[in-house]
Amino acid sequence: MENNIFMQENGFDLAVSKKHKLLIDCYKLRHDVFAKELEWVAEEDNRLEIDKFDFASNHIVISQNQKVNAYMRVTPKHSPWLLTDTFSFLINEGRDHEFLDNSVEVTRLAVDAQFRKLKIHQQFTLCDMLIKGLLQFSLENNIKHWYIVVSQEIFSLLNRRGLDCQQLGKTTVMPDGVRTLAARIDVETFIENCAAYYLDFNMQEQEQQLAA
Repeated sequence: MENNIFMQENGFDLAVSKKHKLLIDCYKLRHDVFAKELEWVAEEDNRLEIDKFDFASNHIVISQNQKVNAYMRVTPKHSPWLLTDTFSFLINEGRDHEFLDNSVEVTRLAVDAQFRKLKIHQQFTLCDMLIKGLLQFSLENNIKHWYIVVSQEIFSLLNRRGLDCQQLGKTTVMPDGVRTLAARIDVETFIENCAAYYLDFNMQEQEQQLAA
């Protein structure tokens, strides 16, 4: 999975790569969200949220004027996953789980608090743009399934967006009170049911033509 992806929408740049030039700023955004805001991980003196899953992963980065606005991580199947390492209790229930081929784990979705409600196209947000980047990357790399660990609230939101998330184990109340679960998303099923926005990888070109 080495294919780099680049797209633009309404002044925002999206890139998918293993070594993005703004990766340190991505780790800062993750620290703001997962350490300071959600308190899911410990705060670090360097204000960077980095773990052992990063180095085999591709990073989906949305930025504007060299500032990171949103982020998502994609980790291939044969590398360590949060789901098999940290959250295996959400899926195993006393037995090993067989993960499907051509799969990735999608984690660490983070959007700068100032941009979470921003609509970049009709009702679609930076979170939707991240999903679009993930979809294009998946199509170019023959990825068929996405595995995720999310709150019950995000699980319901993704299903409303057409992602058809299939819960894989029990819902567990975490120490912070968040109801959390593991799920699998079938890429082909998503393509069959999703809004046209997610499949329009040339939107910037169309917007420029309309503006002219």
